[in-house]
Amino acid sequence: MNLQSLLEKYPHVQVASEEDNRIILEYYHGSPLSKGKDSLQYLRGNDFFAFLKERSNDYIVFLLKDDNEKIQGVAIVSYREGYINGEKTTIGYVGDLRISLNRKLIKEWRGMLTEFFQNTHKMSDTFHCKYYYTAFIHSNIYSKINLINTKIKNVKFKELASYNMYNIIGAFQLPKLSTNEEFAIEWGSSSTKEMIVDFLNSKHKNLQFGHNQSIEIERKIQSLDNFTVENFIIIKSNNVIKSINYVWDPVSTKQVVLSCIPSIFNFIHYLSKLIPFLNMRSLPIKEKPFNILYLSQFTWCPTLSEAEKEQVFKLSCHFLFKQEKFFFNVLAFADFTKYSLCRKMKGFIYQKIPMGMYTVHSISDNNEIAFPVSLNNMPPYFEMELV
Repeated sequence: MNLQSLLEKYPHVQVASEEDNRIILEYYHGSPLSKGKDSLQYLRGNDFFAFLKERSNDYIVFLLKDDNEKIQGVAIVSYREGYINGEKTTIGYVGDLRISLNRKLIKEWRGMLTEFFQNTHKMSDTFHCKYYYTAFIHSNIYSKINLINTKIKNVKFKELASYNMYNIIGAFQLPKLSTNEEFAIEWGSSSTKEMIVDFLNSKHKNLQFGHNQSIEIERKIQSLDNFTVENFIIIKSNNVIKSINYVWDPVSTKQVVLSCIPSIFNFIHYLSKLIPFLNMRSLPIKEKPFNILYLSQFTWCPTLSEAEKEQVFKLSCHFLFKQEKFFFNVLAFADFTKYSLCRKMKGFIYQKIPMGMYTVHSISDNNEIAFPVSLNNMPPYFEMELV
């Protein structure tokens, strides 16, 4: 079986090309992720495909169209080489799942998704991918009803790990909170690039959904707008690397818009002018795109204790609030609940959004999951900035 023969059974489903850019944007921008006074919307500027290319050069955009060629649904799968259980394989990300309320077409759409996930490991079009994942905001009722509590026959969205997205807008930069004599912090550079790659590769093969960083760092530098080795943050103790992470803002290809800014943020921002040592970023403007700097993928020296990891995390946050290299309204971080670095957020002003990372599986009529994935006492590799 190949993708073409599969789609022949579903006349209203087709694979998009970049010629569909305008109509996809019109549909996508009319479908917020959540509804109500605190609705969240992702925008893609003038090029829907630009952000997809930052995630991977290998992707498929499915469109569901009615008889008048009007889009009624969108789904995207993208592919990269990575690791599951320490073995090299293809990893698929499922994103941008949108569907309009059209009962006849929803049935066809679900049928296509069922057959797709049942057969993807057999198809060269999908690089014989067995392992897929995605992410959902827990408050997204639509996703819970239609996907997580699945109405797609023989497909299961299984929560691999819950996490909170922390959106940090302010930091109290008191010396005892924002400095640490034990750890030194610096930006990556061309002279430290090889050291960064070696450190990350020594750890990432054992992470579920991890990647070969020799390839991945070069891919990021080539594909991501304004990403260089200088986006990496290196934390050392006694001149020995203890942790590496990186930051990036995808604002040129993916913008986030809020219909409402929490009133408490406005109040705190006003007070910040009167409070010494409180470093507040300029607040996002309602219904306008704002800059999110994602603090991503902490990688640790195994000798660090949980308390030391929390210290390094907070030191990195304070470091970013002090620097002028990257402008941002919000510093964002995905904190996995079981491996939390944010148990004590003293000294920061933030918003917390519960979310989940889910694996996507075909399941038998007996509810047996195909190609199950479980964590191995470490958080998964997860790029919040590319979700």
